[in-house]
Amino acid sequence: MIIKDLFKKDITRPIQGVVTIGNENEEQKWQELEEYVCTDEITKSFRTFFRRYRESINNPTEKIGVWITGFFGSGKSHFLKILGYILENEEVAGWEAVKYFEDKIKDQMVLADIRTCAKANNKVVLFNIDSKAKSDSKTRTQAIMDIMLRAFNESVGYCGTSPWVADLERTLDNEGKLQDFISKFEEYSGRNWVQTRAKALLNRDYIIRALVASRDMSEESAKKFIEDQTKNFTNTTEEFAKIVDAYCTKNRTRVIFLMDEVGQFIGDNTQLMLNLQTCVEDLGKFCRGQAWVVVTSQQELKAMIDSTKDKQQDFSKIQGRFDTRLLLSGANADEVIKRRILEKKDIAETPLRALYDANSNKLSQLILFQAKPTWSGYKDADDFKNVYPFVSYQFELLQKVFEAIREHGMSEGRHLSQNERSLLSAFQNSAKKAADLESGILVPFDSFYSTIEEFIDYDIKTVFSNAERRAGLDGFAVRVLRVLFMIKHVKEMPATIDRLATLMVNNINADKATLKNKIFEALQQLEEETLIQKNGEEYDFLTNAEQDVNKQINNSAYNEGEVQRTIFDIIYDKVLESNKYRYEGRYDFGLNRYVDSEIKGSFSQDSITIKVITQFSGMRAETEFQAESVRSNSIVVDLTEGTFIDELIRANKIGTFKRNNSASMSAALTEIMSKKSAELSDRIKRAEDI
Repeated sequence: MIIKDLFKKDITRPIQGVVTIGNENEEQKWQELEEYVCTDEITKSFRTFFRRYRESINNPTEKIGVWITGFFGSGKSHFLKILGYILENEEVAGWEAVKYFEDKIKDQMVLADIRTCAKANNKVVLFNIDSKAKSDSKTRTQAIMDIMLRAFNESVGYCGTSPWVADLERTLDNEGKLQDFISKFEEYSGRNWVQTRAKALLNRDYIIRALVASRDMSEESAKKFIEDQTKNFTNTTEEFAKIVDAYCTKNRTRVIFLMDEVGQFIGDNTQLMLNLQTCVEDLGKFCRGQAWVVVTSQQELKAMIDSTKDKQQDFSKIQGRFDTRLLLSGANADEVIKRRILEKKDIAETPLRALYDANSNKLSQLILFQAKPTWSGYKDADDFKNVYPFVSYQFELLQKVFEAIREHGMSEGRHLSQNERSLLSAFQNSAKKAADLESGILVPFDSFYSTIEEFIDYDIKTVFSNAERRAGLDGFAVRVLRVLFMIKHVKEMPATIDRLATLMVNNINADKATLKNKIFEALQQLEEETLIQKNGEEYDFLTNAEQDVNKQINNSAYNEGEVQRTIFDIIYDKVLESNKYRYEGRYDFGLNRYVDSEIKGSFSQDSITIKVITQFSGMRAETEFQAESVRSNSIVVDLTEGTFIDELIRANKIGTFKRNNSASMSAALTEIMSKKSAELSDRIKRAEDI
């Protein structure tokens, strides 16, 4: 069968890789509700949230904060959005939102809580905080409150960009004169109020005339009012909480603020953290459970609080304000992908099981990570059927790749949340590329690079664009380079040739030995182009900055005397561990210890002479060694061959470069040299073992 014919759902259908907040059409809402997968983790989080929310309906409480933690790919933004759909319980494609979950959730108590919460009159204020923030928001101490107020105003029909205009609308609305004011404004200006209110000052004269006509104000009073509002309008968190409380009371409704990416917005800004704490505290105090605040963050609340300890701020209260904490680990990401992307047609299941049964032994050899830590191939025919044409290990490994890229600052911007594509997108994109191929193929791990490329840093992209233009590299070598980049900071996946071959298997009938030879040749090409570096049995992708450092290290001179002294230390202090030789357990003989012509310690005629000869001596022929042994009455050890000397020379060059640059290291170079110091130690240790 053709790959695309295996799937139950059209593999090319549009699926939003990153969940966006706002302006969803009916079809998008339907897809998000219809295809949402309630994993065990999601059901557990539903259980916690809806139980506490249901309890607050009849029992006033100040504990109205919910903190949702989850790194990229864990589904926290989608979870937040689903909470909004359920609580508003609007009708989508003929079904109320709650009905979409009746077959997804088996726990009847959770379903009962969801139904109870959805029946309440809920007003959901859902937004991404970065999208609502103004350019100077983070410099303002009341930034969180200001954003929440503007989002609230917009959701209830008032001006969402200018709080003073919204305050005017609210005042007129409470007096029952808002519609009269709007009619007069539109009569005088010939403009639509809702479309022009964001630029209210451009229509200042018409606003004044409309106030005079609709509210019986004098023109002078109206002018002074507008002038005072535009210059001096402010709000406190207490006033904000009272506004929300008044709305809840007047409309007999509950308000739920659902704010995405709050943790990233706050960062380590203590003023923003304090403002969030105060907002939740005042909403709890004045609204008593009628208003809730639910936020998402990549950091756990405790971790964010701990990061502010050195700034002498006490945020102990905020832990009590966000009494409900949910952790979405993304541990069931594979389940979501299997259900939304990889679910198979009934007619495809038998052929896929037969394909596995006929090739299970071959697959177990192809998808094999021999060294620890281990990763899994296919457990059985069912597992093969569920994940094909992908391999089981790819779900967890790709998640680790995304996280490693984010943690090591290799993505565009401060964080990935606005630009990155999800695991869901990565698997869909790779499946689409394989859609027209015959079954029997396997999707290699480098296939995911095209998704990753969309959010990686420009400097990383230039490495690949430059590599693609180099005459000495073919397309396969560039593919190997992509894999090395992807696993660069994934400690669980050391980049050995054997592991690279497993990652790049693309067919059930592949010859792994041939593939390993091909990869070895590609690695040699990449190393010659200084795009990668070999360290023992492992290979490392080099960023532009790392390439520059490597070139400088390669061009550095090494100190022959220092290398010889290192050989002295290894052989006579670590290998022999003694400057004496005991014969028959009774007689001790001293040792004259040489490396080439250099002696360690003093010479004694009564001691046994050992001469370690390296390539620095100039000796090569066996007859030369024999002659030297007779001439100096010594034991001659031939160490002119072997890779240990190359390891020590490289280590010495690293040490020399580090000393020469220690006084003027930038932060970026310091980070690179930290890794180089570890490499230096590794090379000396390998020289000892050899």
